[in-house]
Amino acid sequence: MSTITIIVLFSLLLIFGLLVIACLFRRKDMQALEQNPQTVTGTVVSCKELRSKDDLYQRVTICYTVDGTEYTQAFSCRPNKYVLDQPVTIYYVENKPKFARLSAVFHGEPQREFILLLSALAAFYCILVLIVLSNEYSILKRICGELQYLLWLFLILWVNFTERKLVRRGVPAAGTIVYAERDHKIMRVIAEYTVDGRTYETRQMKLPVKKCSREYCIGGQIGVRYQQKHPVDGIIEDDVMKLKMLRIITVICCFFIIAAVAFDVIIDLLK
Repeated sequence: MSTITIIVLFSLLLIFGLLVIACLFRRKDMQALEQNPQTVTGTVVSCKELRSKDDLYQRVTICYTVDGTEYTQAFSCRPNKYVLDQPVTIYYVENKPKFARLSAVFHGEPQREFILLLSALAAFYCILVLIVLSNEYSILKRICGELQYLLWLFLILWVNFTERKLVRRGVPAAGTIVYAERDHKIMRVIAEYTVDGRTYETRQMKLPVKKCSREYCIGGQIGVRYQQKHPVDGIIEDDVMKLKMLRIITVICCFFIIAAVAFDVIIDLLK
């Protein structure tokens, strides 16, 4: 193994080690917010409506004071949620006031998401190690070539399964529309719902105007679905466009993956 390869592998190990340590510290702070949050009242000093592709959201800047020191934090939330000079409640970690969250939108971080994050980091690290070592060992180059197809297929099927589980098997509940906006192409809707005394917001539904078969008005009642073990994951019952698109993408990607594998086999047979 060459000296350059050893240096690259050591650098990757160092980088990912630091990332894991950072994730562990963040997890510790999140648990502190969940179990023993310190509260303070802040004030909205800035709020902007921003667009990211087809999504609309509000970027708010909150100013708050802890032990005589003033802090400023920016948060993202649904459009039209806050106005200038509005008082809001902030959760922060004791002895670490910079780590703060808006109490109205903070619902903790389930352990499964933390485990998935660490698993993704570990998988990414292993893939990079294989790519580096493939320059030294030809058999690893072949493994990397086949592995990428399996990884893409796994990712597509996982996202599809997760979305289908939420749309088809989510727990039904009554929701209230808190945001509704329509332009010439898309109808955007967000609803609030309550589970065990806590209020949550659904993700933003983006429905093509041509497919709007009903009126969505702020204050109106609407059905929602949420994950039983993680109620913060909720959608409006009409929000099925993502699942339909994922089905189409899954079929197309599976076709191209099978074609790519078949092409590789044919090339090997012709050699």
